[in-house]
Amino acid sequence: GTPSGSSDPSNAGGGSKNGKRKRGDRGIGKDGSSSAARQSLPSLPSWARLHNPACANGLVVVEFSLESSSLEACLMPSKRILKASSTGGTANDTIHKLLSPDGCHGRRAVPFATRLFQGDKPRHVTDVLLYADVSSQEQQRSVTVADFNDENATKHDMQSILESFVLKRKDRRKERYPCRVLEKKRPPKKKRHKMTEAELSEEQREGDRKLAQQTVEEKIAERLPAFLTNTATDEHSKKCGQLFEGAFSREEAIDLVRKLEVNVLGQDEYTAGEVFISTFISSRSQDPTPSIFAMDCEMVETSAGRELARVTLIRFEPTEQDADGYTVLLDLLVKPVRPVLDYKTRYSGITAAMLEPVTTRIEQVQVALASIVGVNDIMIGHSLENDLRVLCLVHEKVVDTALLFRTENGARKHSLKHLSSVLLKRKIQAGCGSLGHCSEEDAAAALLLALNRARIGDSFRLYDRPRRKNTIEEVSMLRRNDMLNATIPSDEVSAGASRPICETEAPIVVLGPDEWLKEHFISQRSSAHALRCENMSSATSGALLAWLSSKKRRANLVWAHLTVDEKDVNMAQMRVDEVMDDIIRQAHGHAVMFMFQFGLERAETMTKQRRAASDLRSTLGWSEVQEEEWKQAIDKCSTLETLWVGMSS
Repeated sequence: GTPSGSSDPSNAGGGSKNGKRKRGDRGIGKDGSSSAARQSLPSLPSWARLHNPACANGLVVVEFSLESSSLEACLMPSKRILKASSTGGTANDTIHKLLSPDGCHGRRAVPFATRLFQGDKPRHVTDVLLYADVSSQEQQRSVTVADFNDENATKHDMQSILESFVLKRKDRRKERYPCRVLEKKRPPKKKRHKMTEAELSEEQREGDRKLAQQTVEEKIAERLPAFLTNTATDEHSKKCGQLFEGAFSREEAIDLVRKLEVNVLGQDEYTAGEVFISTFISSRSQDPTPSIFAMDCEMVETSAGRELARVTLIRFEPTEQDADGYTVLLDLLVKPVRPVLDYKTRYSGITAAMLEPVTTRIEQVQVALASIVGVNDIMIGHSLENDLRVLCLVHEKVVDTALLFRTENGARKHSLKHLSSVLLKRKIQAGCGSLGHCSEEDAAAALLLALNRARIGDSFRLYDRPRRKNTIEEVSMLRRNDMLNATIPSDEVSAGASRPICETEAPIVVLGPDEWLKEHFISQRSSAHALRCENMSSATSGALLAWLSSKKRRANLVWAHLTVDEKDVNMAQMRVDEVMDDIIRQAHGHAVMFMFQFGLERAETMTKQRRAASDLRSTLGWSEVQEEEWKQAIDKCSTLETLWVGMSS
């Protein structure tokens, strides 16, 4: 409700209720044209909108925070009024002056009390009044697989849509993916100069690389004729590792890797001796269409950092029975090159016993991957740069689900476990620290996330929690965007009348403790002048009056939080009355709101203790007496007493 008893402040724009204007009722812009932009402007709390029947030049909000029970008895307005009435005398303090017929400096106040919050969670008055409620339109929910039943998209459809998710080269470089050094274009043979020794060496390496690529392709055709065309079967999945181990011996793989070596950007970042290769197969005779793969690796810690310990590669193979079907092409344990310092079993699931009989080396895995994955195939993974770096493999077409499903502002990535739980309704990595992650499970989850994003669209995502709208920030934004006149019909602002807070360029000033300022006002969106004042005894509290009395730079919106921590009750009462009297005298033309909240800190402390005691693992007790004291603390904290000071009569 409106403290002054005037018309409803929610009738902000001078139209229909709730600040909404009737159809066809538009504001007038600076150029005289009608503007519909006002409909997309952020909403403000009702008390801070444009309704201004008293033609106030501004608003002053002062919060008094009281903690001591002795201060409650002498400073809360209701207690002071009750005390004066019980004694039958007439008090001469500022509150009684404001409530008297003559007023204080010609201004009178309307007292009222309100319930600041509901429930058992204490809230500060600033948290309630400074922020606008998030509209229901902004409370979006994530679309999950359960909301989508159309699974008729073909493999070809998936391929074309996933192409749009592939990271560009600049994005791969930004995320520290292994990127091949681009070769400079050489001039035509007629114009080419005599090659230097370095150029001759590079040309020789290029020839060796092409020969090695041809060798790999021949061995694929000779030794693995049916591997890439088989469908998913249990027997096939079990044999996939033996097939590759038999295809390329360790010595043969090391020799091929040396010949297939490519230069990558940031070579200095990698461990000496690491040899990178790149996928190179352009097409296959068995299946010329590009494939969709997903991959995940598990690592262990060695003296050189993280090294490969397990790799799993799966290929998307939909069937009539399973639209998300896949084939396990590769699932191998790999022997690290260097001694293992930490198996990271909690995360990798790898133990010393598992790697004891393993003879497969990383070079064999590199050649195997280069044999399967072509340059036009799509590789899907979660934070795939880590897997490719540890594999020493360069692949251009990658879809990273960590980037695909990051927050809307791009500031944070979600874990694969969280994405799978919320969007797929599937629990992964549930070993509770004993079994670790399963690379096949993680690869399948990443594949399914990308496929459903392709099927459903952008709505298949996690939405950020709607951010609360800070009134000071919204006013600052309106001023910066120069959209003010578009929000106010010309017939509502008469010539010479006071203009609303949003429309003027007068300063906005906030004053209070350092933590309070950091939490609510100090941000890139706010243009308020922030003044630190830890308590009422601070010398900076006088700066508030300076901003109200200045003729050149007079603030039209002032918000102050004053902590009353005086031990002397009489001194505290005198100091509060002095501040209120000075503000009323200096803030002529401003509406003033004095608010008193008691016992917030105590209520918060008791609420934390109560929550801790309710934990089954806790040894803390919580008695009926404590419960009753907590209820009383919550009740006192939730009651906000306010004095709304009107304009001079």
